[in-house]
Amino acid sequence: MSSNVNNRLSIMEVIYSFNLGGSEQLSVAIAKILRERGFPVSVCSLAGSDGVIRQQLEENHIPCFSAGMGQLSRLRFQYALYKIFRKEKPDVIHVHHAPMLIQAYLPARLAGIKKIVLTEHSNHHTKNESRLKKLSRFFSKRADVVTTIHDGLREFFINDFGVPAENVVTIPNGIDVDKFSPIAEIDKVLDASEVNNKKFVISCIGRLVPEKDHENLLNAIKQMVDGGVFDFEVQIIGDGPRFDAVRDCIDKLNISSYVKMLGARNDILELLRESDVVVLSSKTEGLPMVLLEAMCVGVPCIATAVGGIPHLLGSEVGVVVPPENSELLAKAIKNTYENRTLLNTMGQQSRQRIINDYDIHRVVDSYISIFNGRDI
Repeated sequence: MSSNVNNRLSIMEVIYSFNLGGSEQLSVAIAKILRERGFPVSVCSLAGSDGVIRQQLEENHIPCFSAGMGQLSRLRFQYALYKIFRKEKPDVIHVHHAPMLIQAYLPARLAGIKKIVLTEHSNHHTKNESRLKKLSRFFSKRADVVTTIHDGLREFFINDFGVPAENVVTIPNGIDVDKFSPIAEIDKVLDASEVNNKKFVISCIGRLVPEKDHENLLNAIKQMVDGGVFDFEVQIIGDGPRFDAVRDCIDKLNISSYVKMLGARNDILELLRESDVVVLSSKTEGLPMVLLEAMCVGVPCIATAVGGIPHLLGSEVGVVVPPENSELLAKAIKNTYENRTLLNTMGQQSRQRIINDYDIHRVVDSYISIFNGRDI
């Protein structure tokens, strides 16, 4: 996969797996636009050979590779990865997450890869796990460029990992603003009876893992019900290892008539368009794609003040509350429930913020500058 006759760099995106996730979604978006612009591009999954991400890539005729991490011994896995790099010979590998750089660095250098760009989406594991932090610090310093999705992460790499400031650049996540558009106004027109009968829809979208702290949201919903708020429904959308635990919490709090667990879904855009507000109750985050998607559709968001969320949201475009505080979360949700005019204003301003600052085409422009070695 060497550079083409137009001297465009060949680029290989390196991700953890082909399963759906925020960094994987960004990788697909980058790869699609690079291909549209004539760059030779491919995607390599370190673990797993199939998934919805691979299907999306292959539908766009983007070559996919898998190295077999978790299925092969460490030595055989790294040799398999080396062979992929050696055969495809990309000019640049773009690795998502420092733990993936740990795996890919030596095979890439041995295969003659001249430029390695690391994009970090969250420092949760590298900050809290001692051995992983040491390895991440070691290899991050050896990447040619480190990009982070918000300024807090940039400061972490400079101050905690010792990466030179000139080698660390903030490039936020981006979104296709044309795809994630609000439903046509003609379709949103409801007569008075429909408005009166329509339940207030609260959506929470994300993997069911401890970091997302779904119990925080469920406790907030319990407080709303106990406070006499009844005409709403909560949609928990996603799957993960804590699916049963979240369901048990719903039953324990006796709020099953208000909360639906929809599991993993492929119709996120449609679900967003049906939502009145999106809530994220996480303990830790980077810059969640689901918030960008919701805002782009014009759905107001309430989220915890972690990662890049405080910069993304604010009094005009969303509501930020402290993490692990179900009382304040319940108060914020109730306020939007009771103030539909505020919702409409926040929704319009949310979409405009995404158009102005998080358009995926501008984000890819920034990555192309990095790949080419230019300042942005």
